Amino acid sequence: HGGDIAIQAGDDALHAEAASALENGRKGKGDVTINGSGAQLLLVCADDAIHADDPLTVHNGQIDILGCYEGLEATTVDIRGGSIEVYADDDGINASGCLGVSSPTVRISGGYLSVTVGNGDTDALDTNGLFELTGGTLVVRGSGQGMASALDIERICSVTGGTLICSGNAERLPTPTENCCMVVFGALSDGMGPGGKGP
Repeated sequence: HGGDIAIQAGDDALHAEAASALENGRKGKGDVTINGSGAQLLLVCADDAIHADDPLTVHNGQIDILGCYEGLEATTVDIRGGSIEVYADDDGINASGCLGVSSPTVRISGGYLSVTVGNGDTDALDTNGLFELTGGTLVVRGSGQGMASALDIERICSVTGGTLICSGNAERLPTPTENCCMVVFGALSDGMGPGGKGP
């Protein structure tokens, strides 16, 4: 609880690998949990700011990722609270199918998350599976140029609460419910309509 941590790294700033053997002989779990009320984490790195082979969960605290290749990467990225700012050269938030996971997920139920990415084949939020927003505030900014997009969601996109502000192209958007607020500046790509269905 409390305290500040600053990391500058030539590779990943924080990395949890599930299959690696630790010094005590046990296998790493591969998950990352951040629960630091009043704490600040400042990260600048050449690769992933926070990488987890298994779930990455943020309960509280302030995370400032001022420069990286990818921001938060895990099988499941679960944001429940806190304040997170990400500036990434590639994907800002990436839920990928590490270790054979069939349904990578980005889940946001609280807190504030702001993600900005650069030009190129970049995505502010990229999931090979599911995206769920039930609370909190998500601000995603893609450049809107070339293949860059604010949202790249492969399967299901669900927004039932909270606030989504999307600046840039989006490959898939949900149909918002009365319990949420969604503001989009940009365009749908690949002919995708709300909820990932064709227009």
